[in-house]
Amino acid sequence: MDNFPVINLPDYLTVILQSNMQVSGQNFEGLKKFIYSRPPLLVLVKKVFRDLGSNVDVGNIIKSLGWIGFRNRIVNAILEYELKGNFQDALDTSLIIDLVNLEEDLKSYEVSGYSRGFLLAFYLKMIEINREKHNKSPFALDLNFIPYFEFSNSRFPKIDWSYLMIVHFGEFLGEDKLKQKLVTKIGFDQIYSELREEHKITFAENMLSYGCSVGESDIFYATQV
Repeated sequence: MDNFPVINLPDYLTVILQSNMQVSGQNFEGLKKFIYSRPPLLVLVKKVFRDLGSNVDVGNIIKSLGWIGFRNRIVNAILEYELKGNFQDALDTSLIIDLVNLEEDLKSYEVSGYSRGFLLAFYLKMIEINREKHNKSPFALDLNFIPYFEFSNSRFPKIDWSYLMIVHFGEFLGEDKLKQKLVTKIGFDQIYSELREEHKITFAENMLSYGCSVGESDIFYATQV
């Protein structure tokens, strides 16, 4: 398994992607206030939506596009800037296709309203772009474990962390052994306890790298994911 790198994702964006945006009216107003409280994000929003005019209200943009449409354009612009070093005048959302696809694959297992599958995909896409820019070998995260969520009867509020755990368990224990444990409803904590020490170290290092990248540390103090 590849070692997870630490990627500098903007914290003003990762906070939003970790939040529940299901209740549109209340959350849209909260999102508008959040944007105005974060000058770098406000500048980015005005730059991304400059085609709508310089005096367009941020709240109206959010209401017009909806949360998903608004989110996609902002993240696409960040990816575009990371790849090309500037913001393009022409709208091209091809960079977020992989993000939307992964989110869709995880959607059935995630608590509604969150963008955590999208956040994980954002992290992976930024790694891909960084590696391409520095002529490094591709970073590989096995996506074949997604169907393993079907062994659970509940939805996951932090689908990104849950999937990363499943991937590590599958890599270290083998697919058949992991499947057997999930079928019998053995908890993640017990599965983790059965890993070899060197695998636990890799697991911890990779989780720390992801947590640092998305600006989230409370997962390491939680008793349940």
